[in-house]
Amino acid sequence: MLGFIILVSILLGIICWKLVSLAVWAIRAAKITANIPGPKPLPFLGNLLEFGNTRTLEDGFKRFLKLYKTYCRPPDRILKFWLGPKLVIILGNPQHIEVVLSSEEALNKDSLYKYMELMSDGVLSQNGDDWVQLRKLLNPFVTRKAIEPCLESFHEKTVKLIKLLDNKIENDQVFNIKHFIARYTFDVFFVSNFGCDINEMDVDRGLDRLFERVVELSFKMMTTFPTCLSFPYAKISKLGRNISSKSQVFWKLIYDVLQTRKKYKNLADEGVTGNATLYADMLIKKAEKENLSWVEIGKSATDYVLAGSHSVSLMSSTIILLLAMYPEHQEAVYQEQLEILGDDPEVAPTWEQLSKMTYLTRVFKEVIRLMTAPFIIRDVDNDINLGKFTIPKDSTAFIVLYSLHRDPTIWSHPEEFYPDHFLPEEKAKRPKNSYLPFSWGPRNCPGILYAITVTKILVSTLIRKYSFNTDLKFEQLTYKFSIFFDIAQGHMVKKIPRNRTPVQGA
Repeated sequence: MLGFIILVSILLGIICWKLVSLAVWAIRAAKITANIPGPKPLPFLGNLLEFGNTRTLEDGFKRFLKLYKTYCRPPDRILKFWLGPKLVIILGNPQHIEVVLSSEEALNKDSLYKYMELMSDGVLSQNGDDWVQLRKLLNPFVTRKAIEPCLESFHEKTVKLIKLLDNKIENDQVFNIKHFIARYTFDVFFVSNFGCDINEMDVDRGLDRLFERVVELSFKMMTTFPTCLSFPYAKISKLGRNISSKSQVFWKLIYDVLQTRKKYKNLADEGVTGNATLYADMLIKKAEKENLSWVEIGKSATDYVLAGSHSVSLMSSTIILLLAMYPEHQEAVYQEQLEILGDDPEVAPTWEQLSKMTYLTRVFKEVIRLMTAPFIIRDVDNDINLGKFTIPKDSTAFIVLYSLHRDPTIWSHPEEFYPDHFLPEEKAKRPKNSYLPFSWGPRNCPGILYAITVTKILVSTLIRKYSFNTDLKFEQLTYKFSIFFDIAQGHMVKKIPRNRTPVQGA
């Protein structure tokens, strides 16, 4: 009995100590941020009631944007609110954003990202030394030296995609082009990073649709009661188990591909020429060194695989859709391709030719401005001085890319598709760090070069083969959450084969 009383006393003491520590921190944080505007918080609840009766993540984001527009005004563009005991500082000023993203005090991603660990625990979600090690291992595989030798295979897969579209889709038939492009991006990613063709364009395992479902469930787990209160509980909840179960498809695929690569490498060591510098080879070495299970191997690579395939499919599909909406921009892209490559879609671009596609580059950047990741969230390990303001230790810095990329004080046509935003003279007018589709600083997205290279090759080839149109209107589009914003109506287009100029003497 005495032992039980002592145990209870110790537990109560720990709870009291934590509550007192939290109260001391909250008083200090409130004092430090007294000059930052925001809605008045309630005791214990903070500003949670601002999001009461929110049924979907998109709903919650709309309410958040309303708060942002009310309080986050120029020139400071800063806002605070409390999610229970959690203090969140919203940043919309490019100068403040630069300070935070370059600070060693804000290198770690927020605890919300832990909810993605049920699916993956790789470079995009890890923190601290684990992240440093994973990023260091990944860096060699996202350079020009690694990507340029893959250009021919990227283009060969694009030609295969064209044949798939010709076989499956009638001319003038409305279809969701993203369902086809997603299969292409999985194939090119595995060929270039794993040295293995998974033939998603032939098999159609539904990998992209499965990933979208896993992300949807993960966001739901982050934002609904009671899973949002405790990650350990979320892991064992029905929702958490469902996410883990669906994610095993990716883990098993990655493991099987690595086993195939390993067998190939063993043959290469016996005299068959093989590429020894692929991402897969690094994973194999890591797995053998650390004696990882197939689940651990799969989870360590899933976020990189999906960022390199799903994100690229979303970008490319949206470019095709918006070019279908705006025939004048589609024609400008097409004329640029004719000038650089001619009208034959089976001609593969070189690295130098890709660099000459300036109009297509502007279109790419404008699409990513509009369809960016919704936000960047960082833990603040120590006070960060913003001059007039201070972000206190143990709070959360929240950068709303959606609002930054639509700020009317920065962009001349904030709510329109306007590729001329990226003319040199327009870029010169904007403050630094007003455009951050791939984040910035030490934790920027490592795959920028890969994404733009694959997208350019894909769009270049498709535009030389087809013209596209659509009945969708830009101003009528609605959005849903994914890694980037996705279009709720789907990427619905029609394809019309172009009439090629006959080759002289043919």
